[in-house]
Amino acid sequence: MNGKAYSLERLSLVIDATEKYVHDPNLRKKILSKCHQEIGLVLIEAPAHQRAAIFLSQPESAALNNALITRRLEREKRQSR
Repeated sequence: MNGKAYSLERLSLVIDATEKYVHDPNLRKKILSKCHQEIGLVLIEAPAHQRAAIFLSQPESAALNNALITRRLEREKRQSR
């Protein structure tokens, strides 16, 4: 996504953050769809240059970045207790 090839572990993290923290249902569906498409490419062992062909729109990218930041902050908060 956006020029990067992700591992299944990283995609799992992105899916988890998207499901929990992207509140706009349309953006959530679009991001999840692209993640699942990327997983399919990983599973068929597509070359990295093919897997990196999935791009997020600016609103999708912003929503995902916010979700990942929120997830990280909540995780750090739990760990500091």
